[in-house]
Amino acid sequence: MRKLLITFVLATGLALFSSGSSIAAPGDKLGELHPADSAFGVSVAFDGQFLYYNNFNEAALHRIRPSGTDNAVFPVIGPAGFNAFSYDAIRNAFWAADSSGLGIWLIPNPAPTAISGTPVIAMLQFTINPATDTPGDCDNGFGCLSLVDGMAYDGTDDSIWYSPDASQRIYHYSATSSVTATFATPNFIDVNDPPNDMAPECGFNYSSGVAAGTSDLWLTADGCPHYFDYTKTGTKIAAFPYDAQRAEDDECDNVTFAPLNALWVRDVQGRLAAFEQPIECKFGGGVVPTSARMTGGARLLATTPTGAEPQIAVTIHCDQTVKPNQVEVGWKDPSTGTEHRFHMTQMTSARCSDDPTITPNPPNADFDTHDGTGTGRYDGASGATADWRLQDAGEPGTGNDRGRITIKDASNNVVLNAPLGPTLDGNWQAHKTK
Repeated sequence: MRKLLITFVLATGLALFSSGSSIAAPGDKLGELHPADSAFGVSVAFDGQFLYYNNFNEAALHRIRPSGTDNAVFPVIGPAGFNAFSYDAIRNAFWAADSSGLGIWLIPNPAPTAISGTPVIAMLQFTINPATDTPGDCDNGFGCLSLVDGMAYDGTDDSIWYSPDASQRIYHYSATSSVTATFATPNFIDVNDPPNDMAPECGFNYSSGVAAGTSDLWLTADGCPHYFDYTKTGTKIAAFPYDAQRAEDDECDNVTFAPLNALWVRDVQGRLAAFEQPIECKFGGGVVPTSARMTGGARLLATTPTGAEPQIAVTIHCDQTVKPNQVEVGWKDPSTGTEHRFHMTQMTSARCSDDPTITPNPPNADFDTHDGTGTGRYDGASGATADWRLQDAGEPGTGNDRGRITIKDASNNVVLNAPLGPTLDGNWQAHKTK
């Protein structure tokens, strides 16, 4: 293993975080942490900023930064409990298998500024029918178990890889499945057929975790001292040493240790460990939505100043590094008749997500909500800030689209606040990512 050059002892006293190295070697451990609230469980996910996990059959999202800071917990309303889950960067949400193993849920990603304890509401997307949707019954001789310890969102074809505990078969479903499961291509891959079996490294062929990168799948096996690189058609490419015996689900991370690619692996005892990958292992399903944007203009009703009706015109991308990004807001204070204006000079954060209760089409889009922040000029003075959420609910936009916005001047005084509510007129339009 390579020498760790920089280490940080985290607040838990249980974790080690590394950055930098003298020699690059795929399979090397880049860092690890063991959050105090991470006990027996199988899950890990990464949204580009935070690691997420939960404990066995728990209805909650636990969150922590890879550095071990900003630990928080968000109760999840909907499933009685869930196990493996995976981050979807297109929808800004997590796909999760509930404790029955048959319900597949979509859990919204809490905002980066969300306060610990704030609940999030999950939506059931589809149900797996064991009679039709798990051909071969996990191909293991005793059938599929209710514990699902492997789940991966694959953004290259908008699909979900699904791995029940002790299965020799990993199933592949379309993420657009509704009510019942629909297969993606291939319908499944097997890990027990030579020469693509795990037995030479593990002594058995049971798969546990699964992560989807841009081109390959990364598989773990609980009880095996290796993890694996497979193609998405089931060819075993490589095996890498694993430094513990109880590997569960895993997730890609091309951000924390950049320019290195990493794979986070959850130990059943609660440890989260990152290992260097030889090829691209991009978080969120291997596809980053860079071209997605929201455009248009609409009016909202403000509470500060009371009765003001700000007109908000936008061209804003889901990735703040993609240009152009424009936010123009104009309003009149009804009490004084004074006109005010905000002009954004830089978008400082952006996040697009899909609310399952909203349909943005037309035009065809795969998200409907834009959350963002920016800096700019208020009445010509620099140093102002804006924070918004805009939602496209299709046509007509008036009264159906929703939004909120808060603008503060350079002294941090709120000069405009329009709480989340329907548009008075106009509309916003979400434009598809690919």
